[in-house]
Amino acid sequence: DGDKYWISTLGSGFFWYDKKTKSLIRSFQYDVYEDYVHFIYKDNQNNIWVGCANSLKLYNRQKDIFYYYYYDEKNKKSIHFHCLIYCFEAYFGKLHIYSFLKF
Repeated sequence: DGDKYWISTLGSGFFWYDKKTKSLIRSFQYDVYEDYVHFIYKDNQNNIWVGCANSLKLYNRQKDIFYYYYYDEKNKKSIHFHCLIYCFEAYFGKLHIYSFLKF
């Protein structure tokens, strides 16, 4: 992604490597669930999506921050899964996100 390489791990979190500064940057605070990053996906609109064991994250390039989306059984508009494992985008731009466990 430009000058950044996005790196996911299963147990050590999420990082990016900046080619310009030659630095490795850890993205999230330590949390056992956030350390299991199952996928990083760049969609057709150049959004970066990160699927973790407990949440879905969307990177905002302009603000250089992440928006977090969590499962909430009381909120029908929340994501409906835990432990995200796979993501792909259909030809018409709709994201499909799959989970290992569904509650």
